[in-house]
This record gives sequence, structure tokens and C-alpha cells, in this order.
Amino acid sequence: MKQKICILGTRSSFLKTVNLSGIEYICFGPAKKLGFEMHGEFIQYDLDFPQSEQEVSVFCEKFKEELKGVTLVIASGEGTVVSANLVREALGLSAYPKKVIQACSNKLFMKRLLSEASIPMTKFLGSDEVSQMSMVYKNLGEKIVAKELNNSGGKGQTVLTALMDWKIKADILFEGFIFGKEMSVESFVQNGKIKFQSTTQYFEKGAINIVPAHYDSELISKVLGLNKRVLDTIGIDNGLTHLEVYLTDSGVLFGEIALRPPGGYIMDLIELSFGVDPWQMYLDIHLGSDLNVNSVKRDYSAAMILHPGQGTCKKIEGEEYLESVHSLRHKRIKGKIGQKFSAREGVSQEKAHFILQASGYEDLEKDIIGIRDNFKFILE
Repeated sequence: MKQKICILGTRSSFLKTVNLSGIEYICFGPAKKLGFEMHGEFIQYDLDFPQSEQEVSVFCEKFKEELKGVTLVIASGEGTVVSANLVREALGLSAYPKKVIQACSNKLFMKRLLSEASIPMTKFLGSDEVSQMSMVYKNLGEKIVAKELNNSGGKGQTVLTALMDWKIKADILFEGFIFGKEMSVESFVQNGKIKFQSTTQYFEKGAINIVPAHYDSELISKVLGLNKRVLDTIGIDNGLTHLEVYLTDSGVLFGEIALRPPGGYIMDLIELSFGVDPWQMYLDIHLGSDLNVNSVKRDYSAAMILHPGQGTCKKIEGEEYLESVHSLRHKRIKGKIGQKFSAREGVSQEKAHFILQASGYEDLEKDIIGIRDNFKFILE
């Protein structure tokens, strides 16, 4: 059967992979410089993608002609997972069960489902269970995190303490604050089996990711075991998952899970560290092509994502230093002198990023610290 793919979102690395496949496709998303000529059809779409059956009905009617012949609908990143499944259902295509989508997009549904299965996690409450902040602090402790249910990448999160009042809004997850390190597991799942998985160390949360995570084998085994339990509980048979955990003194705690490619340049790091093509693997899962992953390469790689905060950039220091960093494979400096930087609202916002690769963790760590100490945006 001839395939036609509908892609929601303009994740350039995935678009490039589909573009090279020769498969007919249509892409909806905001205009973006891609660096290559698109062979498929691009429709500029600057609105929010549909989040309900009513909204998807309007969307599909508006783009009725463009969606003719579509056999697959694929989410290219965060914010499009729910929408892609709604479009699948509206077009009568194979779709994920609603439970799976909810468990991977609605933080409160996710926590309630997994806590019933005895998955270890911090204590939590939904805003539908409380009427006053005093009740939240009493149940969860003096330091908590309030999270919007459908956001990711650090967006829509507020850290609160018992001295702070806060107007309780609908659709909020309250969690007890967790003291510990964080890491993630990326799993490529096909026909109910994990065909390939990688771990990511959050060397500095929201700023520095390392693949694979450099922890002892016993800890990694516990993390992977928890990951498998979560996937089995939700019932994820096919897809790419991004699961975050906390490493605490009392053990490994579940954080959250997403059914989509991760951000933070983790896909680039998987390719560098293991010598595989994660975007092709993601496409193959959707196409139903067998994943036969033979990974022999195993380096360490890192992504450094810089955003200095709000202010006007008066100077950029350390560009010369970068020339001496042996593990540096790619750099992009977006911020410019004289430019006004807005406050960072999520980890996807950056003013520069660097990709590093080394055969040993110690060499990589040394270069990370060197760049962190020497490259700076000076604000006023």
C-alpha cells in the first residue's frame, strides 16, 4: 500500500528523515528554516493543534483536500502527541488507545494510574482534591511543585513553599518537592518489546545532557526495571518513550513519561554515542518496519544548552576558548551583542548550544566544565 504521512510540527531532523525516505508527506507547522529542500507539501500552521474531538473535526474539514490519502499521522515533538492521535481517529486510521495517550500527556491521570500499580513516586494531589493551599502543604510538605497538566520541558511549573499563598487553578498537579538528581530513559518500542533504549544523565537540569548516563550498573538496572514496569502498566506496544526519574536517597522515583521524541538534543546524542539513526528508527516504528538495531559504537556525548536569563547582552566571552575544545562537534551561538534576552520559560529556549563527543566520560566532563567556566553571555 502506498503511504502518505501527515506530520504535525516542524521538527527539522525528523522532517529531513522523512524527506529522504521518498515517502509522500504533508507537514503542518510554523514556518521554519530547514536547510534542505522539502519534497513534500508544507502548510504553514501557526495556531494550536486540535486538543478535542470538536477541534479536530474543524481541522480535518478545513484541510479535507490536503489530508486525502493520508495513511499515517505522526507527532514530531511535544505539543502534538494528543493532536496526532485525534487526527488519526478522525481519519479512521489506527490510533493509540485513549488510556495510553492520557497516561503520556496528562500528568495527573499518569500519576493516578501508575500509583495504583505501586510505581514509586513522590506524594501528589490534584487541584480537584483541595480547596486551600494549606491542605496541599499539610499533605505534601512545606516545599512543593505546582505543574500544569499538559506542559513539558519545565514550562508551567511553579515551586512553592509553605509561606507562599497561591490561587488554586483547575488542572494542576501538586507534588512534594524532590531532592535528588534526575535522568531519563529513551525507549524504542515495537510490538510490545523494547528494541533499543538509551539513558540520559541530567548533568545540569535544563542545561547539560549526557548520553549514556554515567552511573553504576546496579543503579542503571533499577532505572531500566522501573521503566519497563511503567511501559507495561500503561500498555505501550509501539512508539518512542521519554521517561524521567529522580535518583534520591530513598531510591529511584518515577517522574513522568512522554510518548514522543525527547528534546534537549538527546536524539543527536543517541546517534553520536551509539552510531544509530534514532529518527529513522522513530519513522520505522510508525511504518511498521522491523527494528533490527545493531549498536557497536559507544562513546559519550553531551549537549550544552545555554540561556543566561533576562537582560541585554553587552558582551560574549570565550568564543576563542571553544577552538581549543577537542570534543566539540557542533556549536551554534544565537545570542548577539546588543540583543535583549527575555526570561527563559522552558528548556527549549536557548541562546547557544554545543554538542560534544568523547570516548571517555572524564574527557567529556572536563570539556563541559571548561566551556561552562569560560563561555559566557555578559548581561546588563
